[in-house]
Amino acid sequence: MANGGDELVPGKLVNYIDSACEIYSADNDLIAVGKLKDVRTEPCLTVELSASGGGDMPKITPGTEIKISLVNTKLGFLGLFGRVYIVHDQFWRVDELRCLGEHERRGYFRVKSNSAARISPLEEEDKIDTLVDTVYQGTVTNVSLSGLLFAIDVDKCLFKVDSRLRVSGFSIGESPHRFTVICRVRRVMQHQVAGRLYGCEFEKMDEKESDKLCQALFAQQRVEIQRRRGIS
Repeated sequence: MANGGDELVPGKLVNYIDSACEIYSADNDLIAVGKLKDVRTEPCLTVELSASGGGDMPKITPGTEIKISLVNTKLGFLGLFGRVYIVHDQFWRVDELRCLGEHERRGYFRVKSNSAARISPLEEEDKIDTLVDTVYQGTVTNVSLSGLLFAIDVDKCLFKVDSRLRVSGFSIGESPHRFTVICRVRRVMQHQVAGRLYGCEFEKMDEKESDKLCQALFAQQRVEIQRRRGIS
């Protein structure tokens, strides 16, 4: 059972109806990508989950405890822990709900990548972003809804924590869309093979671009789930 959760407010949960979600086992194995279809408060608080794209939900044993990570571009993340008590091809119904603590949500909606990217430092002058005339070639190694990790094997590239960057031209999985994002460096690591690794948090992403990012991440998650199950 998850510990350290926050109080779950039914009214807040209702606002997440139709939001995308990832469904994990209690041991953090990804089970499915879906959406929050319904919230009921009588006779007790329950949620109904359906598969994204209108497909069937995977088979699961009633009574299984799961983690649900909901995301909404306006409301942000909401992590839940619950027990599946009704299993149907089109939906699962989940009760015994509680919030997950913030530490339980880290890393959700994250997919591995190996996409070339162009990285340029930014300077802010009078609240207007100005590109510095320097472009580094790097590799985006993973992406989430909140940020990305990229590698640069160039000794003279010395971005620091809080450096603001533009990362452009990278893709996610099989999506044809090429993303350009503004981000801020939150951590810097050294890797023996890849060079320096920079963990970055997105900034100033508009709703349209955020939706495209969601779609690409969920599509890649579905591909990974199918590969894990041996489905071509």
